[in-house]
Amino acid sequence: MKAFMFGFLFLLAAFSASFGQQMFNSCVENEGADISVTLPTSFTTANANLPDPFMMLSGSRMTTKEQWKQRRQELLKLLEKTVYGTKPPKPASVTGTVSRSEISVKVGSASFSVKVTMPSSGSAPYPLVILYDNSGANTSDFTSNGIAVANYTTSNVGGGTRASKSGAFYTVNTNNKSTGHLAAWAWGVSRIIDVIEADPNKLFDPTKIGVTGCSRDGKGAFVAGVLDQRVALTMPMESGTGGMASMRVAYNNRDQGGGTNGSQSPSSAYGEQPWLGDDFSTFQNSPNNLPIDMHEAIALVAPRGFLAIYKTAGSAGQWLNVPGSHVSAVSGAEVYKALGVGGNFGWLNTGTQSHCMWPSDYSTTVKDFSDKYLHRKKAPDTAPLFKENNRPATAASMKNWTTPDLSGSLTIGGCGDNPSPTPSSSSVGGTSSSSSSRANVSSSSSRASSSSSSRANSSSSSTVATTSSSSSDVTPDSSSSEEDSTPIISNIPLTYLSAQALNGVVEIFDIKGNKVASVNISDSQTIKLLLPSGLYFAKARGMQSVKFVVK
Repeated sequence: MKAFMFGFLFLLAAFSASFGQQMFNSCVENEGADISVTLPTSFTTANANLPDPFMMLSGSRMTTKEQWKQRRQELLKLLEKTVYGTKPPKPASVTGTVSRSEISVKVGSASFSVKVTMPSSGSAPYPLVILYDNSGANTSDFTSNGIAVANYTTSNVGGGTRASKSGAFYTVNTNNKSTGHLAAWAWGVSRIIDVIEADPNKLFDPTKIGVTGCSRDGKGAFVAGVLDQRVALTMPMESGTGGMASMRVAYNNRDQGGGTNGSQSPSSAYGEQPWLGDDFSTFQNSPNNLPIDMHEAIALVAPRGFLAIYKTAGSAGQWLNVPGSHVSAVSGAEVYKALGVGGNFGWLNTGTQSHCMWPSDYSTTVKDFSDKYLHRKKAPDTAPLFKENNRPATAASMKNWTTPDLSGSLTIGGCGDNPSPTPSSSSVGGTSSSSSSRANVSSSSSRASSSSSSRANSSSSSTVATTSSSSSDVTPDSSSSEEDSTPIISNIPLTYLSAQALNGVVEIFDIKGNKVASVNISDSQTIKLLLPSGLYFAKARGMQSVKFVVK
């Protein structure tokens, strides 16, 4: 068989012709779990501005994307310490069952389950969206698009009053009674993913998990995406204070008479339900002392897919702190942009229906994000999406930091069945579950769009995304001839090209579409081409078979 091999360092992620290998999420719950972080002993310095997400605890600002792993862990520990409480790591034993109607989870003496609605199309392993308490985006928007939905009843995992918390989380984690419900619910989502990962039948794909919910469940879905890097797409709807909305804006915009003619205040969110950790009591009336704000919580989702959903107008929208959420969105998007994945962020705020009702025109955007981050059959955009009728607030008056131009690349954990890469090469992008297997996110963001004329066997593309092999063949259909000038495989992001082929042609294009190299490769000839830093695309033709291996 004629073969053609690319060895390359990924920019945006590992792509096949249908973007089947596009990967921004990790295969581990917390990639920085091994990083030691020493937090300040007190938080008494007031700061009315939004904290600088790029300022390390050491006092120096980030200069490279590689530093994000350290900075992310610092922000995570700050968030747990001051806002949500600690989410413990995976227990030693998590068991359960997976079927087409239910996923059950058992940890020690505690257990819970979620009901599943299967999609009307597609095949296993299916992407899965965990829907908090049957709220958020419409179930049909997913099931009609080949995505299963699990209805997650949160009270089974975290319920009760602040003085007497109940549910599976508190039964198992007896030393974490101070943790709030939102982090407890996120722990439950993580255990659902654990069970899906262990399912021998592979009914659902643990690398293609989404979360969504509205109102208090929007807060919950938000925190689940923040606290587990395996979640590929986070879609909080109208999450308000305690969710993605800025605590500082919530306090500034509150009804100072204690009523509802303003944003829900941090103290109100703390007192209404034990959503937040007990330690937040220190900050409920002095959020300027918080060492963190929610734009930095949003940043913890990066580089994964994030779509914030708002729509409520009038007094309800005021209470839900839409201005504070917008401030967080604008500022959180700056971290996405600095990491080179600005297009992975979205803000949707155009509808006018009542609280938690679903406007039908939102379905198109949800499908678009699902196709990008759950199916991975569409490339991300180059810039954040802000789809809105108007901008309810600006972060300019509260943001006294600038977004740095970070060098280098951002690594994320590879995913898949293979426990470790083969000695000769790493696994195909996104197919290794080893924490040492990485895919590199671009040092500059760009849209990579697959040509409609690009041809690849559909079953082969599916195999590429899930195979445990260290490589995978992509074979064009029989209608393609070696003389055909139409690319068989096109738009493959790369920085380093190592090519070996039998009578093939490789063309390299820069981000503007300018051809920078064209190489004819004959039998036994090996070409190695080093390219300057930037984003490039390769088009290969004249091969019967194409093989990709991540170097």
